[in-house]
Amino acid sequence: MIPDFASMMFKTLQEYDKYTLAMAAMTAGRKIRKNVETVGSELLVALLCAGVSFEAAECPPTLLGCPLEQFHKYRRDMMNRPASENAFSAANFLRDRPVEWEGAQVYLTGKSFADAPEINTLNAGLDRKMVKADVYLKLPDSSFVGVSVKQSDAATKSNYSVEKMFSKEDAAVCLKARRDMLASIDVSTYYDDLKRDEVNALFYDRENPYWTLLRANIEKYKPSITKTIVDCLYGAGVPYPLYEFDGTVLVRLNAVELTDVTFEEHLPFYMCDDGVTPRKCAKMFYRLVTPRGSYRVEVRWKGDCYGASPQFQIHSI
Repeated sequence: MIPDFASMMFKTLQEYDKYTLAMAAMTAGRKIRKNVETVGSELLVALLCAGVSFEAAECPPTLLGCPLEQFHKYRRDMMNRPASENAFSAANFLRDRPVEWEGAQVYLTGKSFADAPEINTLNAGLDRKMVKADVYLKLPDSSFVGVSVKQSDAATKSNYSVEKMFSKEDAAVCLKARRDMLASIDVSTYYDDLKRDEVNALFYDRENPYWTLLRANIEKYKPSITKTIVDCLYGAGVPYPLYEFDGTVLVRLNAVELTDVTFEEHLPFYMCDDGVTPRKCAKMFYRLVTPRGSYRVEVRWKGDCYGASPQFQIHSI
């Protein structure tokens, strides 16, 4: 429902949403970011698990943990996707869904459990990086299953702050090096989009002072970093079976032995498709290889590089 004060200005909820997003962006002075909190593909999976069509216009009583306002945000995002893409994902999920999931109680929580106390209890005490599920199923035998939903097979698998994986002392040194570089172009606070190209250019050189320092620390902490990334990638340690659906296939995630894992900086990823021309990008690249697959790990920022560490962003290859 459109709030009363806006009902005379906007004919649809979509018009009102666009207005509020634009106003929020103007107030913050920042670029509008793509919605990552109420992703339609998560609702699609939840509805199918609840035994209703993914095109359902109303929240079914069999779907828990998702307030009505959130449901409609999820649904708007889903219906903005091409109908053929939704139908493709739905057919693939129904093909792979285990029969024992039928009749399950379904929770759509995203990464917040505020409206699902039972799921909050289920994940109590766990490292939040390990808690990957967006949809939870309580089976007839009262056991739980978690499903991590990706928008596509090209979506980022996970992302984790790089500097937070170092000691506080080493992280502080990295922070200073990063901000010293930014100070050289008069950036001493959150930078606006007018500075974006200039800021990015600082980090095109993979041998600059910050990348050099970061590379040394990644090497220093590599055993613990590798364990954290792999354990989080596969949901090691959660007390329930964990699955991942990427719109194409539904797979069970399982922990792997670290002795079978390699994690190294990978020079070919720095090159364009011709294998000769260096990419012009403010990133570092690593390759992660496990018994379950190979991944391109990009060390890059997701937003403000003054106030935040870059992240390890993981993609299947």
